[in-house]
Amino acid sequence: MTAEPKIELFQPSTWTQNANHQAVDISALPNFIFGSETSFLFLNEQLNNERKLEIGQQIQRFLLDTPIITEPSLLIPTSGTTSHQLKIVVLKKRNFLNAAEKANAKLNSTPQDSWLVSLPLHHAAGLSILARAYLNRNKTYYWTKWDPQIFVKSLNQLNINFCSLVPTQIFDLISINAPAPKHLKTVLVGGSALPHQYWEQMVDLRWPLLKTFGMTETGAFISTSSKSDKYYDPLPNIEIKLDSNDRLSIKTDSLFDGYVQAIGTPGETRTSDVHWQFQPVQLRDGFWSTEDRAELAGNQFQILGRDQGIIKIKGELVNTQLLNQRLNDVSAEMSLGNHAPILHFVPNERDEHELFAVFAKSQDEAKQKNVIKRFNDLVLPFERINWYIRVDEIPRTDLGKIKTSSFNTDSFKESYFENRQSIL
Repeated sequence: MTAEPKIELFQPSTWTQNANHQAVDISALPNFIFGSETSFLFLNEQLNNERKLEIGQQIQRFLLDTPIITEPSLLIPTSGTTSHQLKIVVLKKRNFLNAAEKANAKLNSTPQDSWLVSLPLHHAAGLSILARAYLNRNKTYYWTKWDPQIFVKSLNQLNINFCSLVPTQIFDLISINAPAPKHLKTVLVGGSALPHQYWEQMVDLRWPLLKTFGMTETGAFISTSSKSDKYYDPLPNIEIKLDSNDRLSIKTDSLFDGYVQAIGTPGETRTSDVHWQFQPVQLRDGFWSTEDRAELAGNQFQILGRDQGIIKIKGELVNTQLLNQRLNDVSAEMSLGNHAPILHFVPNERDEHELFAVFAKSQDEAKQKNVIKRFNDLVLPFERINWYIRVDEIPRTDLGKIKTSSFNTDSFKESYFENRQSIL
């Protein structure tokens, strides 16, 4: 008789006490996670304990009734997961370590190297560092409260060799004109697109950047770019192609098993009305199709955006993700920093959709309008932004990605039509 799998809710506070004030040594944590037969469930660290325990107990009961875990695994929320929209990736530890082995080979890391984790452990970007450290038995530190000056000081004091950052953090380092610490070998940059100007500024400051592309479903990054262009090179033994819808398809030994997903309409604080289901990964000839539309150039690829970012305006197809990237680039050129306007869209009876910009109230309204006007000079007429709305704060995930789903709610749309202003 097969023993029931042991599934445990990971409690980061056990390991990361005082990490808000200083970097703490967590070198024993990689072995705790990857050296055991226990499967771990990771939930957003910002959820209160009662909420985490409630979700954890429901998922544990579901997994005991639905035997989908056949060997020690990790259950990791996708980057868009919230407390009320739960979508959790199930990935064997063995597969996750396969990804870490490829990453270590790419980085030429050795047991003498050290890592500083400054990203949440419930994200693949943070957790994958622990997997790499486990394979090499690296010294590993953890620090959560982001402050660019303290971050650089920690890198220097601890002689850190490797770390991972997102573009939001990159901008903060540029803003203080921070030179690269001398012991640093590589900084992995992921999370979202990095504007060309930020890349050049970091290179001038001697930061050894390596852009990465990957996702939770592949155990973190599967490709890299050491240049400022938009093309990525897959790591060795990773196959890529385009599917029939021009989406990037991946074949690798680090793929996930499927999703555990909440179905229903949960209340504000309870999951009692939610039931769970398992959606196994769909493979075709061993390839998994992502949601990312891509373009191939030999064995390299460029991400063009996701299917849900494609809309029609006046009969023309418009890629809002590419337009947002261009808007970011214009903002960087005009020194607006990490406070670029956000481009989004709403249905329009006459034109199918209309584009608008979202500004943060804390930012200079005139400067943001000038960015939009410059952007409008560079795009096609049907891609121009004519309206904007100001909000208290741009909603972001804890990795700095824009939570565009916040702009799709009925309450936001109602506020938009009541408060929008003309760019002109």
